[in-house]
Amino acid sequence: MLDIQHFGYIFDARDTIARLNKTIQRNQNSGDGTTYVRWGRDTAYQVYTRYAAGSNYGHSGTASDTLCLSKNPIYNKYTPGLQGGIIYGAQYETGRPNSAWKHLKDQDILCAVCRITRNNVLMVSGRNTCQENYQLEYKGYLMSRHYQHSASLFICIDNEPEVLQGGSFDDNGKSFYFVDGTCGSLKCPP
Repeated sequence: MLDIQHFGYIFDARDTIARLNKTIQRNQNSGDGTTYVRWGRDTAYQVYTRYAAGSNYGHSGTASDTLCLSKNPIYNKYTPGLQGGIIYGAQYETGRPNSAWKHLKDQDILCAVCRITRNNVLMVSGRNTCQENYQLEYKGYLMSRHYQHSASLFICIDNEPEVLQGGSFDDNGKSFYFVDGTCGSLKCPP
């Protein structure tokens, strides 16, 4: 038989659960938080997912950054062939015989735009662990265009990349290579 004290605990627990549910809902609907791109995968806290893209490796114009394009674009007015800029899909160029990712050569790179409730995202190059007070979202490899191609921003490709099924043609659009450090003005060690 339950006494009045036990009913008090039940009501307190019910109130606590209701308060926590309201907090969760408020946090999910709040403007707090930030977005980031997870390169190399299309599974995460998704806003949208699909294709990494940018300018052709051999073109000196257009743009140097990489975009994460939606798989469901919505255009305003568009007439093919009248634009000055061109965008291509991004591919792995990891085919060297000793590469751990040689099986990914010419595969299309996926991406996900992710939303988290925290307000601060930082890519720390050269580390696969977080500084104090940060939480690891993913870890991976620093990649960019080949050093003899036009400039590109560095991106961190997920440690366990996914690829677009059927996306293995050697199209040579925006090509990504592993980045090597070179000693000199970059101090070695570390």
